[in-house]
Amino acid sequence: MPNSTITQDLLDSYSASEYHVDALPPFILKIGIFSHELMQLYESTNSNCAAFITAYNPGSNELPTDVNVDRNQELEMLISSMRYSFVRGAGKCADDGLGEVSLLIVGMDKITAIDVGKQFEQNAIVWCAGDVTPIW
Repeated sequence: MPNSTITQDLLDSYSASEYHVDALPPFILKIGIFSHELMQLYESTNSNCAAFITAYNPGSNELPTDVNVDRNQELEMLISSMRYSFVRGAGKCADDGLGEVSLLIVGMDKITAIDVGKQFEQNAIVWCAGDVTPIW
């Protein structure tokens, strides 16, 4: 979902971030790196795709914590109403280690994931296809 108004520094930050998944056992997704743990999750859920999405900080503009928490609860309710399963996690910037609470939504196709990201005014989402190599 990148667009031309996003700075190169911000794009680089998204690429360098770690996407922590609070599964059992927990694991980390990194852009462009094959994930054995995600492959195992696909196998256990009979899925071949997933999306990592947050509702925090729309447009990369920092909001108060309570507003972000409310936004992410709204995201969880939407995903549940769409009948997708999800695993909670956090996207963590390599620069400062701060995290944005996020969801790894199992079985969500790319078009739907982009639409959900747009609904929550996100600059980007992390998409994982059947090759279990995250991209954004």
